[in-house]
Order: sequence, then structure tokens, then C-alpha cells
Amino acid sequence: MYMDEIDVLLLAIAAYVAVAVLVKLMLNRHQSLVARFRRESREEQQKKAAEQEEKSGAAKGDDRRAA
Repeated sequence: MYMDEIDVLLLAIAAYVAVAVLVKLMLNRHQSLVARFRRESREEQQKKAAEQEEKSGAAKGDDRRAA
């Protein structure tokens, strides 16, 4: 029931391939998550800037009406 050299070699190759595929999948997932979070952050910053601009524009409009 012992494994001979061929069995050990095949097991090592299979383990290497499995780990290599897992690492590749994890890196792809990491890159997609980073891209998603950067996009969401950029969108949130743009939304916040638009809200700030809208508030400052509304405040200036109120000042003009009061004058």
C-alpha cells in the first residue's frame, strides 16, 4: 500500500497545479474587488462634491435674494 516514486510525483504535480490555480483565482478576485471599491469610492466622492456644489450654489442664491 505504499506509494512509489511515480505516485508521489503525480501527487506533487497535482498539488502544485491546484495551488497555482487557487492563487490565480484569488488574485483575479482581489483585482476585481479593488476595482469595484475604487469605482464606488470615486462615485461617492463625485456625488459628495456635487452635493457640496449644490449646497454652496443654493447658499449663494439665497444671499442674492436677500440683497
